Amino acid sequence: MKLIVLLGKSGQPHRAHQLFDTIKEEGCESTELYTALIAAYCQNNLVDEAILTLDEMKDLPQCQPDFSIYSTLIKACVDALKFELVELLYEEMAERSITPNTSTQNIVLSGYGKAGRCDQMEKMLLSMMESTTCKPDVETMNIVISVFANKGQIDMMEKCICASYDVHGQPQLITLVNLAGKLQIRENTSFYNAVISACAKTEALMEIEIIFKRMKEKQCQPDDTTYSVVIEAYRKEGMNDKIHCLK
Repeated sequence: MKLIVLLGKSGQPHRAHQLFDTIKEEGCESTELYTALIAAYCQNNLVDEAILTLDEMKDLPQCQPDFSIYSTLIKACVDALKFELVELLYEEMAERSITPNTSTQNIVLSGYGKAGRCDQMEKMLLSMMESTTCKPDVETMNIVISVFANKGQIDMMEKCICASYDVHGQPQLITLVNLAGKLQIRENTSFYNAVISACAKTEALMEIEIIFKRMKEKQCQPDDTTYSVVIEAYRKEGMNDKIHCLK
């Protein structure tokens, strides 16, 4: 099995298939054997061949596909931008009661984002939030926040920031702002307004002050929306001294 995987990694998928056939002719069919060949195909972007191997595998009671195989195939389909196959694979997994994990979902989310499929990305994110077994993590939020920010979809970005607070039990807002450059998020007034609004909604008042200061340091001028959100957040908590210090 390891030799099949190595042949795939070295760019020799057809030799991997030949070895697969030899082993199969010897009566050594197994899930591991099919997994190795599918991995070899996926490593060489031969998605159609990998899917055909999966179909062959499903007809063999002793060689049924497992989570590992579906995860490998999903990643290969995302890399090849074959999202219609991703949906079919998800349907098959559901039929077999195989649940994707957060790592697999993040791969698909990133693929949707890069391909500009924001509607599908939003749908998947909401599904993850409602899931009891596949919750979004910090990587999930970084992916979707980055995509929505760069697409100018500030409302969705704000929802994702708030969701990050709900998921992790503490704000990831300062981390997000510090990573904005690495995430290729455009740091403008709209971006900071979304982050400050999320701070206010999650009652993260210390973060409001830090992010407001960072906003001015980045020469992103606060506008009426900025001041309105900040003032209301401070007023709600009786922090009138903070309001008088705003500039």
